[in-house]
Amino acid sequence: AISFNNLTINNPAGATLGGNTSVAGTVTLTSGILNTGAYTIDLGSTGRIVEATPNAIAPTSYVTGAVKATRPLMQNVTNTFGGLGVELTEVNLNNNSTVVVRTTGTGCTANGKTGIKRYFTITPTTDAGLNGTMVFHYFDAELNGNTEANLMMYKSTDSRVTWVNQTAATLDAPNNKLTLTGITSFSDWTASDYLNDPLPIALTSFT
Repeated sequence: AISFNNLTINNPAGATLGGNTSVAGTVTLTSGILNTGAYTIDLGSTGRIVEATPNAIAPTSYVTGAVKATRPLMQNVTNTFGGLGVELTEVNLNNNSTVVVRTTGTGCTANGKTGIKRYFTITPTTDAGLNGTMVFHYFDAELNGNTEANLMMYKSTDSRVTWVNQTAATLDAPNNKLTLTGITSFSDWTASDYLNDPLPIALTSFT
């Protein structure tokens, strides 16, 4: 439970947080996995995270657990929230404060299916009347048995109990990202090859 300016993890055996930690500068992952456990890394309004060894699509050194950033969701600007792997652009409103929590290492479950090991919880000051675009990034190591070519974006408005397929989202598999436009409100978001799709039904008789 320590506050840092800059924090570098360079240990093949990894590291585990012993308490909630804030970082005002940069969290750099160069070797090993940083497990937050039951705690959170808070990047606040200035911190950022760099997970790019050997590259940003399939890093071998990254954070597993919760990382949080609080930033303005500025109008008509691409907001990156400290490198958490989500980009938000809003057309209608300037939100003075928006909290994004990225949780990795755990897949959300619905109807017996588990999604990728990543979800975002997004809480803007004003969460109505929006016209937003989200770019949702993920790592290869988070696919969790899901077929990447079939990934779709899902949204939950009841604390990750049920999920709704956002069919308008587009997948860019070579760059590990999904993009969705026309978002009118935020909440919890994940990706899966299917989480809440109905089973096919065959018509056997008709009167």
